[in-house]
Amino acid sequence: MLLDEPSDNSAMKTLSHAGQDSISTGHDSTSRQKMLVAGFPDRYVYALIAYSLLAFLVAGFILDRSYEERLTNWQGKLTHIGEVNQRLLESWLKGREKDAQGLATLAPVRAAVSAGRAAFVDSQLES
Repeated sequence: MLLDEPSDNSAMKTLSHAGQDSISTGHDSTSRQKMLVAGFPDRYVYALIAYSLLAFLVAGFILDRSYEERLTNWQGKLTHIGEVNQRLLESWLKGREKDAQGLATLAPVRAAVSAGRAAFVDSQLES
C-alpha cells in the first residue's frame, strides 16, 4: 500500500472489533439485535411499559376519585336546593291559604259564593 492511497483499514478494524465484542460477550450480532429494540435494551422497554401502565392506573384512580367527590358535592347541592324550594313552596301555599281564609270571612265573598253555589246546583238539576 502507498501512503497516499486511502486505506480501508479503519473499516477492517471496525469489523474485527465488532467480531471481538461478540466473541468476548458470548453473543452474536443477531442475539444482540434481539436484545435491542429501537436502540434500547429490552429491560428498559419493559420498564417503560410498566411505568407507563402504572402512571395510567394512578391517573385513572385520581380522576375517578375526583369525579366521585364532585358528584357527591353536586348531589349535596341539589338536595339542599330541593329542600329550600320545598320550604318556599310550603310557605307560599300557607300564605295563599291565609289569604283565602281572610277573604272567605268577607260578606261580599260569601254572597258571591252562595250565589255561585246556587247557580251550580241549579245547573246540575237541569241536566
